[in-house]
Amino acid sequence: MRENQEFYFSLVTSPEQAADYLEALARGLRQGQVTLSTGDERFKLAPSRETELDLRASRRGVHNRVSLELTWRDHSPSTKALSIDSEKD
Repeated sequence: MRENQEFYFSLVTSPEQAADYLEALARGLRQGQVTLSTGDERFKLAPSRETELDLRASRRGVHNRVSLELTWRDHSPSTKALSIDSEKD
């Protein structure tokens, strides 16, 4: 079993730079590997073929928010073999 790891980064930036980060994330997803890094910290993820996307937007007074969450499970190769027998006894 893998140990739990977490990467967190927060930045106040322009909409253009935020879009650049999202475009880089999209490229990584399409290529099958996303690497997040800041300073000495590097965090690599490899999305699976089945990725769940949750998108939420809200407005409360003058505060607006868009939240995006992508989740998937790591797939490890199965060590079990499947056998199917269709012969009658």
